[in-house]
Amino acid sequence: MNPVYISFGSNINNRHDNLKHAIKLLIQRTEAAEIKISSIYETKPVEMVSGKPFLNGIITFNTFLDPFAVLYIAENIESEMGRKNSEKGKKLNRIIDLDIIFYNNEIIYSPELCIPHPCYSQRIFVLTPLNELNPGLKDPVNNRTIGEILRTGKFTGQIIKKTPLKIF
Repeated sequence: MNPVYISFGSNINNRHDNLKHAIKLLIQRTEAAEIKISSIYETKPVEMVSGKPFLNGIITFNTFLDPFAVLYIAENIESEMGRKNSEKGKKLNRIIDLDIIFYNNEIIYSPELCIPHPCYSQRIFVLTPLNELNPGLKDPVNNRTIGEILRTGKFTGQIIKKTPLKIF
């Protein structure tokens, strides 16, 4: 089985319900095992048209699926839940946003998928929940731990508050 780390976020409608629904679908459809879910972090939006705050977090689990299958499942969940794609030059509000941050220790650069996620190390709303789950996790590109990146980097976004998310 392969460990995968996926960031999730929502900033419209009932954000908690959006996250719960997306996570349940993700767990079910990926046949996830050894699941861990971070706390939820309310954050100010980055590069968004609207100023509505996000709820963000990270889920990690093991799966037999390859990273492209996980991507396909995540994109289908986003679509089913009504996510609208960003317009040219504008980032729109999101009912749900699911991004693969890491998959095993793989490095993938393709038109469909980049792993590690190309922007994760600049986003406080991704690094903070990653650090909560696994501060010793290493980025396979630069061989630095999440804890090291968090201590030494400059980040976009601002965390407003941290709360637990009850899924089940």
